[in-house]
Amino acid sequence: MSDNQPPPSSWAIYLARSKPAKWIGTVEAIDAEAAIARAGKEFEVKVSRNLIAVPAAVARWRGLTVGAARFAAGDTG
Repeated sequence: MSDNQPPPSSWAIYLARSKPAKWIGTVEAIDAEAAIARAGKEFEVKVSRNLIAVPAAVARWRGLTVGAARFAAGDTG
């Protein structure tokens, strides 16, 4: 890791293929994109677009929904 990169943080990974989204694990990464890439490999998910990465601290909120997870991950579209 170079000096100009932020330290990795914990990301909760959800599989959004089902409703409600299913938590599949937590990974360490520097951003959501890297977290999704790592989770796809670690949890053997073939279609990474079905994954949502949410900062682990945000994921601890009670009642986190798929919409809230997507918003927290920066997907506002």
